Amino acid sequence: VRYSTMASRLFFRQAVATARSSALPARTGGVRMIQTAAQGAARAGSSQIRVVKNVGGFWWGAGAAAVAAMGAVGCTAFADGDVHVDPATKLQFKSKLPANKDYGAPPMTLLGTGCRYKYGWVQVYAVGVYLDDTGVNFLKSTTTEKSAALAQNKEFFSGLTESAQPRTLTITMQRTVDTPTMVQALEDALRDRVESRQPGQQAPRHALLQFSQMITAAAGAELKAGTEVTFIAISHPGSPETLLHMQLNGKGIGCVRSGAVTWALFDTYLGPASVAPELKTAIAKFFGQN
Repeated sequence: VRYSTMASRLFFRQAVATARSSALPARTGGVRMIQTAAQGAARAGSSQIRVVKNVGGFWWGAGAAAVAAMGAVGCTAFADGDVHVDPATKLQFKSKLPANKDYGAPPMTLLGTGCRYKYGWVQVYAVGVYLDDTGVNFLKSTTTEKSAALAQNKEFFSGLTESAQPRTLTITMQRTVDTPTMVQALEDALRDRVESRQPGQQAPRHALLQFSQMITAAAGAELKAGTEVTFIAISHPGSPETLLHMQLNGKGIGCVRSGAVTWALFDTYLGPASVAPELKTAIAKFFGQN
């Protein structure tokens, strides 16, 4: 992962500042950033930049020609209405999510799924990650690594974890688990990550408490097999925080406003210490050059 020229590196920083100051709506901000990057890469004399680099919450790196062609790439992995079956649990995930006007979320595509195990063999739940179609198109047009190498690329998964693009994470229970146990496990996974992100600050700690309380209040005593818990992350230009909308079986149960909690949630599954490494392997196969 590298920049082709120092000029292009400096330009990317300028493009981020320009995009952040733009008054564009959230759904078009990413497109404007890509267009600006393409123009700047051309001016910097590099049409063959081959990087996947996260800057300011978006992936940069296709060079002018590749970015210009992005719109023709399309999300061809899944068609509307298709269902993906997780290989380990046989649980089903929608391959495409329609736009959600209530949350300002655009259509999203499933990147992959994986299983969360306990004791190395007990299947607890399956987890799937979705990304908005603009982000999918861009990554598909710029990712040049083989799947096996991409699965080990920390920079790539950091881009997904840090991204300001709309994302969704869905957990589907494989077995019935009592709610306090499940919520405590999630909270334990997120707590150290939140603290490392914003050490000593009360706001993210309070947001994590809200996160746990909302799931507990909505779920009742148990999260039964087949229950879906969905988290929809939406960032808005000019705001340092991310809205993490939560649903239980498709019904809204609350919203947490915290970039730290959102990052911790996605890092739990996409970070170096992923609790569901099969998910990262599946995502690498989705984007990698096989």
